[in-house]
Parts: sequence; C-alpha cells; structure tokens
Amino acid sequence: MESPNRTPDFTTDRPVAVLMVFLAAVVFGYFSYNQLPVTLMPEMSYPTLTVRTEYPGAAPEEVENDISRRIEEALGVVGGLNEISSISRAGVSDVILEFVWGTSMGDAIQNTLEKLDLVRMPREAEKPLLLHYDPSLDPVMELSLSGSSKSIKYQGDEGLRRLRRIAELQVKRRLEPIKGVAAARVRGGLEEEIHVLIDEAKLQRVNLSISQVLSRLRAENINAAGGRIREGGAEYMIRTVNEYQNLDEIADTIVFRRDGREIRVKDLGQVVYGQQDREMMTKTDGNESVQIDIYKEADANMIQVAEDVKKLVGETSGSVRSTLAGKLRAEEDAYLRVVADRSIFIDNSITEVKQTAYMGGMLAIIVLLLFLRDLRTTAIIALSIPISILVTFAPLNILDVSLNIMSLGGLAMGIGMLVDSSIVVLESIYRCREEGDSIRNAAIRGTKEVRGAVIASTLTSICVFFPMVFVEGLAGQVFSDLGLTVVTSLIASLIVAVLFIPMLASRSGFQLKSGAGMGSHFFGSIEGRLSMSSFWLGLILPAVVLLGAMIGLAEGYAAWMISAVDDPRFEKEISDTSVTYSVLRIWAFVCAIPLIIALAKRLHDVGMSAWWLITIVVPLFVLFIRGDGANNRYGESSSNARMLAKLWGAFSAFGKSYSGVRLFISKQTIFSLKEILWVSTSLYFVLRLAISFLLELLGLSLVWLIRAVAFIVMVIYSRITIIGSIIGVYIPNKGSNYSKGSSDTGQGIYHSLIRWAINSPASMIALAIACFFITYSVGRQLETELLPEVHQSEFTFEVALPVGTPLDQTVKILGQVEKKILESKKNGDSKIDTLLVMYGFDTSNMKRSDEGEHSARFKVLLKETKTPYETEELVIAKLRELFDDVPDITTRVTRPVLFSSKKPVVIQINGEELSELKEYSDQSTALLSKESELTDVEPTLRSGAPEVQITYDRQQIIRHGLNINSIANQVRDMVKGSEATRLNRRDRRVPIVVRLSKQDRGQVADVGQLTVNPSGDTPIPLNAVAELNVGEGPSEIRRIDGKRVALVQANIGEGSLGAAVETAKRVLMEKVDWPGYMDFFITGQNKEWERSRTSLYLALGLSLFLVYVIMASQFESLTQPLIIMFTIPMAFVGTVLGLEILGINLSVVVFLGMIMLAGIVVNNAIVLVDYANTLRGRGIPLKDAIIQAGCVRLRPILMTTATTVLGLLPMAIGLGDGAEIRTPMAVAVISGLLTSTILTLLVIPTIYYLFALVGERFFQSVEE
Repeated sequence: MESPNRTPDFTTDRPVAVLMVFLAAVVFGYFSYNQLPVTLMPEMSYPTLTVRTEYPGAAPEEVENDISRRIEEALGVVGGLNEISSISRAGVSDVILEFVWGTSMGDAIQNTLEKLDLVRMPREAEKPLLLHYDPSLDPVMELSLSGSSKSIKYQGDEGLRRLRRIAELQVKRRLEPIKGVAAARVRGGLEEEIHVLIDEAKLQRVNLSISQVLSRLRAENINAAGGRIREGGAEYMIRTVNEYQNLDEIADTIVFRRDGREIRVKDLGQVVYGQQDREMMTKTDGNESVQIDIYKEADANMIQVAEDVKKLVGETSGSVRSTLAGKLRAEEDAYLRVVADRSIFIDNSITEVKQTAYMGGMLAIIVLLLFLRDLRTTAIIALSIPISILVTFAPLNILDVSLNIMSLGGLAMGIGMLVDSSIVVLESIYRCREEGDSIRNAAIRGTKEVRGAVIASTLTSICVFFPMVFVEGLAGQVFSDLGLTVVTSLIASLIVAVLFIPMLASRSGFQLKSGAGMGSHFFGSIEGRLSMSSFWLGLILPAVVLLGAMIGLAEGYAAWMISAVDDPRFEKEISDTSVTYSVLRIWAFVCAIPLIIALAKRLHDVGMSAWWLITIVVPLFVLFIRGDGANNRYGESSSNARMLAKLWGAFSAFGKSYSGVRLFISKQTIFSLKEILWVSTSLYFVLRLAISFLLELLGLSLVWLIRAVAFIVMVIYSRITIIGSIIGVYIPNKGSNYSKGSSDTGQGIYHSLIRWAINSPASMIALAIACFFITYSVGRQLETELLPEVHQSEFTFEVALPVGTPLDQTVKILGQVEKKILESKKNGDSKIDTLLVMYGFDTSNMKRSDEGEHSARFKVLLKETKTPYETEELVIAKLRELFDDVPDITTRVTRPVLFSSKKPVVIQINGEELSELKEYSDQSTALLSKESELTDVEPTLRSGAPEVQITYDRQQIIRHGLNINSIANQVRDMVKGSEATRLNRRDRRVPIVVRLSKQDRGQVADVGQLTVNPSGDTPIPLNAVAELNVGEGPSEIRRIDGKRVALVQANIGEGSLGAAVETAKRVLMEKVDWPGYMDFFITGQNKEWERSRTSLYLALGLSLFLVYVIMASQFESLTQPLIIMFTIPMAFVGTVLGLEILGINLSVVVFLGMIMLAGIVVNNAIVLVDYANTLRGRGIPLKDAIIQAGCVRLRPILMTTATTVLGLLPMAIGLGDGAEIRTPMAVAVISGLLTSTILTLLVIPTIYYLFALVGERFFQSVEE
C-alpha cells in the first residue's frame, strides 16, 4: 500500500489545527456576511452618458442646428464610443453617448467634459449638463403628504402651498440626515412665489421698461458684508442689512424719480402673494397631495435605509405630528404615509432566495440520508454546506460583492454541488475501510485515490465561469456576481472535502467494522435486540412522519379554507391574526394522537421509556404551534426551524409511504398495518389539499398544468423505474449489503443495462444521436427574450394627449379615467392597492424630456395576491379599456427598471426629410398596432405643440435703432417673467418674479402689441418690427450617428421578444413600399439580445475548451477528455426538452444555466472514467473494468446528481418575488443534469469501450 502523502497526513494527525483553521474561516465569513450591503441587483455601470442643454424659446430645428449638431461633431471622437444619438425638442437638446460595455465611465466622463468645453454655444443656451443614467437612481420609497378632507386649511391654493411648505421645511429636513439617504425630493403641491404684476399701459406712460423694474428691485434687496474694523479690544463686522421684510416694502420701492415725482412699484402694478406657474399635479388615491421621493446613497443598504425612514415616519398613516413622534413642527390634520416601498420587493426577493437555498440544502441532506442511511455519515457530509457557504462570504466582502438576488442565487444554484466533492471523498474512504484498512489509513488512502478526480471535477465546474469576463453587454454586468459566488463557494467546498472531511472520517467516533457498508452501519439487523442505530431509526422516522402529517394537514386545511371561501374579509382575518391558523394547527395535532399512541407503544415494546417520546416530539410540537419570525399572508410564521421541520417531515412521510408496501410484504416493518394505513390516509389528504393549494397559489392554466404534469411524470417515471430500483427501498431487506454489487436488485438491473450497451454499441450510439437531432429541431423552435420580465406588483401607464393640451384640460379629460378607477377600487372590485397620478411634468426630473402638460403618469400599486402575474395582466387589460375610450390618446405601460432601459422592440427608420420620416413612421405604427405580438406601439416623431413663431424684420430693427437680442429678452421678461430677487420668510426664501399682468399677455394677439421700445418717444409694437405666425413644428428631431431617424417603439404583446421582432420584420417588409433612399433596422432589446447571445456563444465555446484542457491535464490524454465531452450535448438534450415542455423562453438566463451545466455534467463522467482507468491499470480486462467501474461509481454518481437536482428544485419551482430570473436557470440545469446522468451511465461506457477498441495507444496514462 502506498504511503500517504503530506496533506492527508496533516489532516489526520493534526485535527485540532485543521479544526481551528476552519473555525477561523467560518467566523470571518460570518462577520463578512453581516457587513455585506443588501441590494436588489448587482452594481451595474451602464455605459451611457447624456449631455442635456437647455435653449429657451428655440424650436426643435433650431435646437438641432445650433446645439445638437455642434455637440455631436465635438463628441464623436471620444474614445470607446459605440453610438452617438441626439434628441432635439423645443428648448432642450439631449445628446446620448452609448459606450462599449466595459468602458471606464470615469475616463469617459472626463473626456466628454474636455470636449464639451471646446463647443461654442449660442449665448442664449444654458451650460450643458452631463447626466449618467443609473437604475438605482429610482427612489427607494415614495411618501404622500395630504390634508384631511375635513380641514379647510388644506383646501384651495393656500392649502396646497401649506402642504408644500410642510414637506420642504419639516419632512424633507428630517429625512435627509438619515444615514444612507442621499436626498428627499419633493413633488407636487404649489410652490409659493411673489408676483409683481406690471400694467403695460402705466409702464408706457412713464417711459420705463420692465427690465428697469427688475434692476431696481435687485438693487434694493441687499444683505452684504462690508468688512471689519477694530476699536479698542473689540472687532466689529460691517454688514449692510437692507432686505425686504414684507410685500408692502416691495410695493413701496422707488423705481424712478422724475421732476420731483417718485414712481414706485405700486404705481406701475400690484404685488401679490401667489405660486409658480403650475406644470404638474400629484394625486394619491384621488386626493391632491405632495409626494416625497427618497433616494439612497450609492453604497447604502436599501433595506436598512427604508427601515430607518419608516421608523421616523412611524405608522404607514397618521398625522405628521404623531407619525414623526413630535420631531417635526407640523400642523394637525396633515397626513404622511408610505405609498410605495421598493425595499419590500427587494427584501422579499432576498428572503425567497435565502429560503430557496435553505430548502435546497435540506433536500440535499435528506437525499444523502436516504442513500447513506447513516445519520453520522450524513451529518459529516452535510457540514460541508454551511461551512462552504460561510467561508464564501469572506472573499465576497473583499471583492465588494453585495447580497443581491444574483449573488445569493449563485449560492442557491450551487447548494447541491457543495457536497459533491465530500460525497466522493467519503465514499472512497468507506470503500477503503471495507477493504480492510484502518480508520486512519482509509482516510488517507481514500482521499488520495480520488483527490485528483475531485479537483478536476471541481475545476471544470469553476472554469466555465472564467469566460464570463468576455461576455459583453447586459449579461456580463448582471451575472458577474453569480459567477463569483459559485466559484468561491465551490473552491471552499473543495478545500472542505480534501481537508475537513478526512479529518472527521479519521476520528474514533466514526469507526466502522471492516467490511461494513455505508448502509449496514446504520441499520444492522432488525430482528433480535435493537442496536442503538436501529433504535434511532425506530424513533426518528415515526416522529418525522408524525410532524409531516401534522404540518401538512394544518397548512393544507387552512389554505383550502381560504381558497374555498374566497371572501376578502375572511382572508383579511387570516392575514391579520394567527388565531384561526393556530386552531387549525391544534386540530391537526389532535388528529395525530393515534400515531403518537402507536409510537409510544413501539417504544414500550423495545423497552424504552416514553420520556424519549416527550423529549423528541414535544419540542417539535412547540416549534410547530408557536413559531417565530415574520408572518406571511396567511399569518403563518416562517421561522427557519419550522421550515426545516416541514421539509424533514414531508420527505420522510413520502419516503415511508413509498416503501411501505415493500416493508409490509417483507414483514420487516417497524410499523403495524394499522399505523401504515393511518399514515397513508393522512398523506392522501395532505397531498389532495396541497395540490389544491398549489394550483390556487400559482394560478396555473390548463396548458401550463399539462406541460408540468408531463414533465414531472417523465422525470418520476425515469427516476423511479431505473434509479429507484437501483437504490432499492431505503430500509433494506434483511441481509442486504450494498457491497455485494450485482446481488442487489438495482445493481443487477444496471449491470444488465451497461452490459447490453457495451455489447450493442451501435444501438446505444444511434439512440443518443437520435435524441440529439430531435432536440436540435425542437431547440430551433424555442422563443427568445433578453431577460424574463420581473413582476413587482407595480406598473405605470404613461399617457399622452395631443401635444399642446394645457394642464387643466389634461386633468379634466384624464380625471374621468382616474375617477372610474377609484370607483372600482372603492367598490372592492379592483386589485389596486394605491393609485398615484402625476399630471403634467416634473421639471426636476432630468431623465425624461418628452413629457409636458399634455401627459400624465398613472402609477398602480397592486394588492398582494396569490397570482401576481395574472392579476397584473388583468388589471392592465382593464385599464387599457378605460384609456381606449379617450380620443386622441397614446398609452404605454412601463414597469420598474431592473435591467435594460430600452424598449423591447424599436424600429429605426432612416431618412433626411422630416415629412417623409413622419409619413413612414405613422404608416408603420398603424400597421404594427394591428399585430397581437406587439402592444403600446407609438412613434417618436409626432406633431409638436402649437407655437407663436416670431420672425424679425432686420431692416425695421436697424431703422428704429433696436437689436433682436434685447427685444427677445424683453418679450421673455414681459410674458414669462424673470426672477428679480428673493424675500426672506423665516427659514425660506420666496422668489420675487416680475412680469406683465395677465390682461396684457392673456391672448396670442396681445403678444403682437407688446412695446419693444419702452423708453422711446413713440411706442413701437412688436408686430411693427416682426411677423407673428401660429405654426406647428415637429415634436422632436432624432439623429443617430449623424443621420436623421424616426423611431417606432413597442412593447411585447402575445408571445416573446423573438416573435415580436419576426412579426415586425415581416409586416414592414411586405406591407410598406420603402423608397430606395430609406430603410429601417430593428433595435432595442433585440439588439442587446443579439450582442449578448454572440458573447455567450463565445463564452460557452471557451468554457468547453477550458473543460477539455483541465481533463486532458488530469488524464494525460487527448482522447479521454473527448469521451467525457459527449456528456455535454446529452445534457443539452434535457435542457431543450425541459424548456419546451415547461414553455420557458430561451434567454440570457437560460444561456448562463447551460454554461454552468457544461461544467457540472462532466463531473460524473470524470469519476467514471477515472476509476475505469484505475481498474484497467490493475490488469482487469476492458469490459469487466468498464462494468465494474459503472457499478462501483453508481452510488456516488446518483448521490451527487440527486443532491444537485434537489438542491436546485426549490429554485426551479419558482415561488416568491424575483423567481422569474431564478427559475429558467434552475430548470435548464436540472433537466440537463437528469438526462446527462442517465445517458452518462450508459453512453459514456459505450464510447469508452469503442475508443479503447480503436487503439489502446491513446491511453498512455492508463498503460503506465
């Protein structure tokens, strides 16, 4: 026997040192876990910059020529630029720079600013602003401040001004100092303003201009420092204090003195207290309100920020004085409440991922117990899961990876793989022990024999993620955290397997008699006096069956009652209190009394005290009845302890019912017939109620149900008939021993199958090839999408009336729709929880520039339901019907942005003439709107707002000694007004705006009568030196890469992104007669999908290459890795079939699952081929070596597959928030792994045999 090498010696001879190393790693991992920030998605740096320049009063064509073109020319040479585009609207220019993914945005911003400084702008243009889009800039929370309907002081304009003051001076100032809050932005209400309204006739009589009034007010309102002086021992500061104190002082300001006469402001007009011109209105559930948006800092924990805000706000509703606990100096009858909380979805998503990982880990452990049939052995392997996970958090903290649904999803994805290495190592140790080695030598030799294969298999799982650095686009940004998490956790599990597991296996408490199998150690003989192991079997299995039946009956009955009654009042009662649910729990426990009595009788028969029953069952019952943690919608506590107990009980009950018939027939049951019948009856009701509850919970359609049942039946049939027969029942017949190989029924079946495969290689290979080609044809029919749409029970209808519709008309027209929605909500017929409406546009929102007084946003927050997706689609459909009744309206539905900010389908029409672009975009819009695959189809090029276009006569201007710039400024000051100065009102500064009174500027004709030479002897009206025309220009002009374009944007209707794109191509090619100088392209998310798909193909190819490199290095052979690589196409067979049966679209998420699958499926083949090589090296004939290798490695292959599959099963089921992202990935891996495992056990031995027959010379490493 070879002497063990140094590493195993260290693990077995220095157990305390090994234990301390892992203890330190676990402690550091735990503290790292508590320090990791919590976010919804990984930190994503979108390579997009926007240069926004305001050009007041300019039409879109002027903005294009004077601003957009100049900026495009200057910035077109910035490094790393992928595309440059511009949007020119009335008064504003947006130039969008889209960089290549991976570009350093810090350098890009610096280069852009340098180039911008070189651009010469018109004097009237504002300084350009550089904006960097970031989805995390969406508010974390939205608060609503409104007044009581009974309080008159919050009604009318003064009431809205008062609400705005409370929000800005009290609520905002208390919220912004909270740690992690970047800003609290106030929207809605009325912003107070002091208006100096000048009568133009009075102004003309004294030959004054409005600019003189502005200058005089600025000069009189002074608060300035005047220096310092010293006198004696004191130092005095000199300060001019001459600020306005009230409106009377403003009115008494002397503007001009003439002939001893003082002309004051009040002689020219009036000074009144008012508000800024209203451009928006915000309403919460029909009540006009002020909204406060909370934004977090970039590195802040979103959940913690939300919790701190809610602590300050107090209850979700209540007066400002009471909710802020007296901290705000607020007025009574003003109510502040949280109307939208993004952290709830994030918290639920993170919690769901954690619970998925917990459940996956428990399922993997249960599978281990069913295979190993030894609690101590299972515990040793199970330790690798929590240790590997905790150790993983330390490097994640170093790499600045946050806790998000991607990183935690990586842990959940790898939870079943964390025990793979430990299983192989421990199984090898057991085999060496069976061969007669001592405990220490078995630990050393067993680890050494499989260490190379374990390292190689782990490296293949890891290396598939390294090519992700080459993945461009959104996919590389989104899934980087997932890859890092899987890699670090698998490395940790490898270290645990080769260091920690051998140390535990070599301890005296782990002793086995020589020749004892992994199963016989636990069970032994049931006849005669029970050993300690069989005592635990007799005690624990009935206990967990009891617990499973109790929990299943209680929860199933409660869910059934809620679903059956279908009464909102009853559901609310269940949600608000746990009393009813506790009664159902107690009822279930009473029903379980017969089983308790039977269990007590069983203990008495074997001479054990009933106190054992009390010790085991009562604590479980307390956990079951009491529980702790957060309540779910049924008022049920969801503590981890009870969740684990549920899983244990449910699977133990299933296992007992599955093996009950075999146990009864063999007369070796530990239950009586009466007990088995009782358990079977209980399980019948549990399954019946559970299935009803599941269907109700998921809201499954018949088609979905048929697909799911077909898939489940296929999996269960193949697994139970083949693998189930192989592993046998999990309580063996007397004298059974897994070391007997083919004497076992399952081993005999597999022995026959593998022998048939080797003797009939042509049939086996033909079957595999047929499966592959069938799958290829099916795969070509799969629908595609960029990423699954994540439903957050929240969406927004962005509505637009014809451009130019004033705000009051917008409110009047769309207010009818709002009223109908609220009436439905009030009657209880709607699933809407909160309706937030914003009429008009928010000037402080720098993201949007296509809104105006003609637009509105209806933000809908839905109630929590069992079927969120169906509920959301139903509500959207009903709202569409309401909006469709409004003439000349365009609508589109948006959801909170998680990934791509682009529309799913964007048709880019290229041309130069605006009239032609508009004609073809309108025609395309009309055609595409009729297709069911597309919805919310709208053009970007529309008619603009009506405008008064002033064209100056230069000859007349020069003749009268005027200039165009001064006239334009006068027109702006008289019509729009200008801020002269500000009035201090305690803790706020109120703007003082000067302009003409409304009767002088109320109509279009009044503009032509404005005096352009107020100081002249003879007044000259504007229409004497200029021509005024009422016209209508384009709403916007878009350019992409220097060319004019028109865009037609659409959301996905029925079907997928791929179907929508194909429909758009077909319609536009067949039904539109395009001139030769115009063409179109389809961009949007489709372009991002094509870019990501190309990168993912590259990553998949590189992953396969790295897998081959590692295996070739491991086997010192160029051909044996090719044998193992045949498992990968066999895995894709299962993936494609799984996606087709379950109706899942091919997306970036599925591609990532396939890349991950490529590194997993080869592991089983590596273990099989490696042992076949070892046996051939011992001189065993080729066929016998292959058959023996398959039979010996059958158990670890099945165990690793089962743990991985069941570890991913909770993720594949896809319950909870954010499941849309996790489910496709898990389904791709599970379905592929199942088929690859079955085919690996038959196809790989066949190919190995064929390669060996072709030439033994390729297996040099084996011959040596």
